[in-house]
Amino acid sequence: MSLHVDPIESMMPEEVSIRATQLNPHQKYQLYMSFKHPNGTHYSWANFRASALGEIDLKRDCPVQGTYFETNPHGLFQSCYPDVDVREGAYVPATPPFPYEYTLLLKDSESKVLDQVKLMKRFQHPHVTRTEIENDRVVGTLFLPPAARSQKLPTVIDIIGGNGGMRENRGALLASSGFAVLSLAYLSFKSLPKSINEVNVEYFLKAIDWLSEQKFCGKIGIQGNSFGGSIVHAISIRAPKIKAVCSINGAHCLDVFTQMLENGKPIPAGKVDMEFLTYHVDNGYLVLERAIRNMKIPQQADFDYSKMAKDVAFRIVASRDDRVYDSLYSSEYLEKRIKEQGLYVERDVVFGGHLMEPPHVPNCPNLYAKYASMILSYGGDQYVHGKSQSQVWPRTIAFFNRFLGEPKPPSDWRTEAKL
Repeated sequence: MSLHVDPIESMMPEEVSIRATQLNPHQKYQLYMSFKHPNGTHYSWANFRASALGEIDLKRDCPVQGTYFETNPHGLFQSCYPDVDVREGAYVPATPPFPYEYTLLLKDSESKVLDQVKLMKRFQHPHVTRTEIENDRVVGTLFLPPAARSQKLPTVIDIIGGNGGMRENRGALLASSGFAVLSLAYLSFKSLPKSINEVNVEYFLKAIDWLSEQKFCGKIGIQGNSFGGSIVHAISIRAPKIKAVCSINGAHCLDVFTQMLENGKPIPAGKVDMEFLTYHVDNGYLVLERAIRNMKIPQQADFDYSKMAKDVAFRIVASRDDRVYDSLYSSEYLEKRIKEQGLYVERDVVFGGHLMEPPHVPNCPNLYAKYASMILSYGGDQYVHGKSQSQVWPRTIAFFNRFLGEPKPPSDWRTEAKL
């Protein structure tokens, strides 16, 4: 009775073959997978009935029970749940972008371990370099594929949400597709401001200027998740060097809780009616979506796309179960206003919660929000959200390929190691 995993080491989006062989025909078995990280452990599992040949193949077989419910070779990766050692409101850290080192167990119907395999999934390709940057214009991390040493590359700025700090997994994985990437910090990191209301929009413009001066920098795009998904709109209308904008579950305008500064003065923002704040019926955590949807928006607080060059393209990702920004409403609002100016915009509506991350990052349905000093409900079923992440990521890569240029990914390090 043995497990077979191929490849043992892979990039996050890459399909992995998982099979069990030499089993007793028609008997029940369980595959249990887990990985440890600085905040605890995440796990998934699925029960199968072996075939007449005594085999289980995740590409072919549907589990009879487990954390996912259909035939899916990625099912165990996409349906990881937090174990009891993960503090409520915490998520898997992403700085530096450490690989996920999984342990896969094969168990019989009495939970006896019959075989186990260690496997790894990477955000950062081994040939991609990671360099921390801190100067008077930029604080962040630069990810560069080998081609950056000899040619200009399509370049992406990646921006985190309102909790600040740094999350480098998106930047590392984008660079592993061939892009030059700056994961740009702006809040609660090193020497940066501790409050959103102290962040100046000029900081982002200086970072864009710094990036454009680098020898490897070609066309520049920008991507942001959560509040970062709102920031990318505020920046792009002020930065003509930006040619492609990807907003992931961002709001349709800044609000008074996430109001930044411009020239030392608060940028006009929507006014939130506190009467629309609700609490989730199951866990009691605060739900913001109705309050954001019903914001009173002064005309000067709307993102003004009217002066943008016509060659700027937008991609808006919206999750149906987003309990923070009501992304369905926000994405419709933004799509309409962008189209009115004759600009390209694509809207990608998927099932899932607020934090739409790269493939196989476990969903975080409830997260401690520093700016609110409480745990907020973010939404999303673990498996459904995880499956959507695997669908959204290649479409985002295709968007940047189309509007920034299609880079060549680094060569396969595993093939080189065999030579």
